Amino acid sequence: MRQCTSGIFIFTADEEATDSQGNKILRPSDNVVFELGAGTILYEKKIVVFREEGVSFGSDFTDYGRITFDKDKLDAKSFDLMKELISLGFLQVSLT
Repeated sequence: MRQCTSGIFIFTADEEATDSQGNKILRPSDNVVFELGAGTILYEKKIVVFREEGVSFGSDFTDYGRITFDKDKLDAKSFDLMKELISLGFLQVSLT
């Protein structure tokens, strides 16, 4: 991670739990949450987060680009990724 200057993190429904009322909660794996935490220290705001629809996500990370996607349809969000990369200054679009 220290050799990179930015990160793209993908949160999918890897674990299923229940809340205190017995409602089903979909959560990402703990290691991805840990990696995002480390990424926020190393990369500051240069982070893009993909989150599968329905997956619970910590409110601590609301400042980072968050793109939701339907299960098994991450590829449908390529344009959204391009927009995030442009906003972060990694890509430039110019008319020729």
